[in-house]
Amino acid sequence: MSENHPFAQAPNSSKPYVKISYYDFQEWLQLVEQEKLSRWEMLRFKLMNERLTIGRAFLQIPLFGFSYLAAHLVIGPPIRRRDAGFRDALCFSTLFYILFSQFYDKVKVPDRFLDELLTQNDPNGQYLRQITKQYHPSLWEDIRQQLVDKGVAFEEPEEF
Repeated sequence: MSENHPFAQAPNSSKPYVKISYYDFQEWLQLVEQEKLSRWEMLRFKLMNERLTIGRAFLQIPLFGFSYLAAHLVIGPPIRRRDAGFRDALCFSTLFYILFSQFYDKVKVPDRFLDELLTQNDPNGQYLRQITKQYHPSLWEDIRQQLVDKGVAFEEPEEF
């Protein structure tokens, strides 16, 4: 695959990939100005958003199973009820989602596309590292440490 192809990897991208949590990704995504991104970078953000959104949605499947079981344990089996207990299960699933989403939103998952965005050559990689350092310093410290551990050489971003 040529380097100009939209699915070509960035030169410094390799395993282990940089990790980010669902919550941090949503916060970071709001900082990026789309006008400053190339077509290649826009595709990476789109694919990363799809992957993380679908992963977050799949977390609700086991929670619905737990809530259905909890509804049967607390309220009893749905004998002769038209809704088969799904209204009760939805109440419990809302409760479980609120309780467990705080934990699952902070779990860091490795992402190849994030790795490619942050390890690409300057000036594009520098812009993403710069806005992350300026507007989300705690995320930047985590990502910087991951890049250092990975052995990626990069210039420390300057303030705007």
